[in-house]
Amino acid sequence: MLERKHCVLDRYQIVQLYMVLGGIPHYLDAVKPELSATQNIQALFFEKASFLKNEFFNLYRSLFKKHEIYEKVVQVLSTRTYGLQRNEIVKLSQISSGGTLTKVLADLEESGFITSYISLDEKSKNKVYRLSDYYTAFYFKFIKDSPYKGEGAWTNLMDNSTHRAWEGFTFEQVCLDHIPQIKKTLGIQGVLSKEAAWKGSTEEQSAKIDLLIDRRDQVINLCEAKFSLGKFTIDKDYAEKLRTKISVFKTVSKTRKSVFLTMITTYGVEKNKYSTAMVQNEVVMGDLFA
Repeated sequence: MLERKHCVLDRYQIVQLYMVLGGIPHYLDAVKPELSATQNIQALFFEKASFLKNEFFNLYRSLFKKHEIYEKVVQVLSTRTYGLQRNEIVKLSQISSGGTLTKVLADLEESGFITSYISLDEKSKNKVYRLSDYYTAFYFKFIKDSPYKGEGAWTNLMDNSTHRAWEGFTFEQVCLDHIPQIKKTLGIQGVLSKEAAWKGSTEEQSAKIDLLIDRRDQVINLCEAKFSLGKFTIDKDYAEKLRTKISVFKTVSKTRKSVFLTMITTYGVEKNKYSTAMVQNEVVMGDLFA
């Protein structure tokens, strides 16, 4: 669509737009080819009477009769980037666990607002629900009850810690939505696998993993997603965090499979002694366009 609109944005800016608009044609059609990704986001969300500023109110009300319940569930999920199990959704939303919640979760998943991820142990009670609609996540982070308004609002957020954190976890969602492309880059598109986000802890340490690809050929790709303006550098501190993640995962999962550390970044990983020693595979932003 962007090509047909004669947009000449590079892939970094296209991914930036995707992290806000997803692949929704109605939203992409509003992108102006003469503006950068930053300018388009500013115009679509932060100006007076912006096209998408109040879209949330129309969206859920037009799709669901009891829209308040659906809105409550996605609002709760927006507070936990790694997702929530059903019992956690019940606790935080104060919606009783029963047929109504089952229908709400099923409707939201079928409509593409949320995605469920089965745990590696395949126990249904450990299934995690994650908010996967980019517009909804952006709305709760930057639009609803937000002080960011008016001219230059989005531009002035560029170096804000909130913005950087949002870019990080939203790029993780982009990776989760492009698993076939990631597997193709890794040369394992023909290998059966299970994919999941993961979190676990030992008595001493805890870890969260952006994406695991559990393969039938006795390998697990432990994927770390990093969104940055240039090549990503693994320094001493981050290398230690990666070692902790791998260690906690091996201990908790009791896996006997080989664990390959796989970095998914915008422009690749800077070669140094830490990356050379630790990283088995790399996927870059351009691979997601395959």
